[in-house]
Amino acid sequence: MLTTGGAITAALRFLVNVGSDAYLYDVQERARAEFLLRKRGAYLWTLAPHWFRLGDDTVTLDADNGFGTMPADFGSFGEQGQVYLNGQQLQYLQPDQLLGLVATSGATGVPIHYTLHTRANGRSIIYVYPVNTAQTVLLLRGYKKRVPDFIDYPVATPTVAVGTAGLLTGAYTYRVTFGAQAGIGLPESEVGTVSASVSPSTEKVELTDIPVAVNQNVTARNLYRTEAGGEQHKFLVSILDNVTTTYSDNIEDGDLGPDAPTGLNAITGMEQFPEDFHEMLIVEALAADLNPEKAFDWDRWEKKARRLWSDQKQGQNVVQVMPRYGQGSGGGFSRSRLRSVIG
Repeated sequence: MLTTGGAITAALRFLVNVGSDAYLYDVQERARAEFLLRKRGAYLWTLAPHWFRLGDDTVTLDADNGFGTMPADFGSFGEQGQVYLNGQQLQYLQPDQLLGLVATSGATGVPIHYTLHTRANGRSIIYVYPVNTAQTVLLLRGYKKRVPDFIDYPVATPTVAVGTAGLLTGAYTYRVTFGAQAGIGLPESEVGTVSASVSPSTEKVELTDIPVAVNQNVTARNLYRTEAGGEQHKFLVSILDNVTTTYSDNIEDGDLGPDAPTGLNAITGMEQFPEDFHEMLIVEALAADLNPEKAFDWDRWEKKARRLWSDQKQGQNVVQVMPRYGQGSGGGFSRSRLRSVIG
């Protein structure tokens, strides 16, 4: 299974198959490829059958304030969306109605109503009334999933330098991921290129030129760092925007978090598509988009896409071997055997 970054690299390899790999990691060329992939991927998404674009997920509500962050691909409930808590379907109320309930009825008990809001960064949240006395999990059924974000990994690296007195001693390197939300385990690319090594001695490390994504869907970046002398990059901190380019690292090794995501567990948008689509449709189309002077049969590509979407529901994305009733020199049925079969 390919990530968005893997698909972009594969498509660029179609165009360059000799010499240095430097072309594959050219920031401007990858930005162009990422734009074209989003365009082609969005079109492929529109060809998907309705049932495929419906999602089920769970949302954990904070016990203190009764809201939870919606899934990253949550676009709109549409007419099919349903919310359940403990097997019971919730009732939607307008925000002003919820505010009225909060003002007059307190904020305890089993949640029985909900409403939707959109944060300033464009991400949806859900409020439930009344606030429960313990953590609550909602089941979302049949919401309309939006077009995936398609997030490439960063190929630029942060610049690292020894800073003022601090807690770090040893040799360290850093890597960065791009994400649609901030935090561990939320949608983010695989880690980018490894930075240069830096060796503080009871000092801080100053990071500058932290990569910024050209993709407007990127709203956060995660920094990962090795332990002293190590090779495995572990979670260091989330940067909650796509603007900041500096960070002062003074985090001890023991306070680092989980390992950085790889191509196997990164969430970049490509995983929304069946794996059969990755090379057969997406990489093939992206390579053609990157090289428009070369002839490409787009009608054939679209017919193949529609057929593969149709096959998804039938479970037919497996090569079928048909039995042969006799074989002539040219393959297939022999004329005499065909007559005996059909009478």
